[in-house]
Order: sequence, then C-alpha cells, then structure tokens
Amino acid sequence: MILLQASPPASPSINLWDNKEMRKYWYFFLQTLKDFLAYRARFIFTTIFQFVTPLTMIWVFISLPGNQFSGMGKHQIISYYVFVSFLGLFMTSKVDDFIKLAIQQGDLGKYMLKPVKFWLISLITDLSRRIVRLVIGTPIFLAILYSSGANLLLSGDIPKLVTAIALSLILAYTFSYFFGLLTFWFEELWGWQNLRDVAVVLLSGVILPYQFFPNNMLEILKWSPFPYLVAWPLRIGFTGNFYFEIIVSLLWIATFYILGNIFWKKGLKIYSALGLY
Repeated sequence: MILLQASPPASPSINLWDNKEMRKYWYFFLQTLKDFLAYRARFIFTTIFQFVTPLTMIWVFISLPGNQFSGMGKHQIISYYVFVSFLGLFMTSKVDDFIKLAIQQGDLGKYMLKPVKFWLISLITDLSRRIVRLVIGTPIFLAILYSSGANLLLSGDIPKLVTAIALSLILAYTFSYFFGLLTFWFEELWGWQNLRDVAVVLLSGVILPYQFFPNNMLEILKWSPFPYLVAWPLRIGFTGNFYFEIIVSLLWIATFYILGNIFWKKGLKIYSALGLY
C-alpha cells in the first residue's frame, strides 16, 4: 500500500546542470543498464523476435513469381526489410510498460517522494532499453546483412538522415509516454497496447513499404504520426517534401507532449485521491 497526500507533493526545483544532479541520474542510468542486462535471455529473445516479421516478409516475396513488385525489385525489398528490422531495435519505445508498472505497483508514489523528475526517470529507462537492444541486435543485423547481400538504403544526405532519426526517436518516446499515462484511467492497458502495436506495424511501413499502399491512403497517412515512426529514415521525402514531413512530425511531438502534461496532472489527482493503486 502506498499512502499519498490528498494532493501530490510539489517536486523540488531541479537544476540538471548541477554536477550532483547529473551524477544522480547518471548512476540511475548505469543501474538501469545493469538491471536490463540481468535479464539477458529475455532481451535476446525479444530482440531476435524483432527480426521475425521482416524476415518472414522477405521469405514471402522471394517465394512469389516475378522480380518486380510495385516498382521494387526483389533485392530492393530484401534490403528494405533488413534495415527495417535494424531500425526497429532502437526506433521503437516501450516506456509505456515502465509507466504502467510504476502506476499499478505503486512505484510512482516512491518517485513522487524523491527529488527526481519522473519524466526524466522514464526517459533514462527508455534510453537504457534501446541501448541494450541495439547492442544485442547489432551482431544479428550484421550477420543478416552479410548473408542477404542487402544494399545500404539509408539516405546519403547525412543532415536529413540525422534529423529524421532524431525526430522519430522523440516522437516514439512522447507517443509511448502519453500512452502509458492512460493507466491512470484503465486498470489494464494490455489490450490498448496491442492495438497500438498492431497499428504501428501495419501503418509505419514495417509490414509493407509505402510503395504498396494506395495513393488515397497515403494522402491520409502522411498527416498521421505513423509514417514518422520506425521506417522514416528509409524513405525520407516520401511525400515529395521533406520539410512538410518535419513539420508534421514536430506537430505530433508537440501534441503528445501537451497531452502527456495534461494527462500527468489529471492522473496524479486520481492517483493521490485513491491513496493506493
């Protein structure tokens, strides 16, 4: 049981530029890495699973007659799926799992009583998870890359590539953070998380490249957050205007950031009013 005050205690002012503050979060980051590495078998399994869908799609297209599919040759398709599997290692965020457990198991109350920012703790946890997955998955990716003979599909324009990757990482985090806060209102988030994951896989280009989507569907999707998750670095400028894509992705980042702040403040009132979760 976690007893909380009628209203959440005000978080003390935190100066992230202070050496003591930085060391505190640095130690938490190192501890989180150790915690994740303690469950190596689980991470190895989930990382391998990351490659299952792309490799299955490669097998499907190789089995089909013909060499061209919606303007893409078989070798292009193989390269696309190989790199989608690699991007999925670190472009996706599961910080909603961390937030869900923190709320359900009462750990949120512990964080509220400490001089820390919960969003920063969540960010460090998410970053640690991505790093571990990347370290474990990179050798697997290199083995698949070598055996498949896939070509490099990432944009040669480094500034655009870095911008797309950075915005995708931030968007994935803000989306997942907002989603995790729904636990304040839903006792079990598992079904909603599955629905979200299916939507991301289907609409972000993981299952099928956007060349296979109808034009009218693409016109709608380009306004949604899904094209700017996971596979965006493989199809920079897919709308014909990269600056338009930047603006839309920034708008979604701002939307999820604002919604996250609103849900956090309203959710804390529910959490503290209950006194336990």
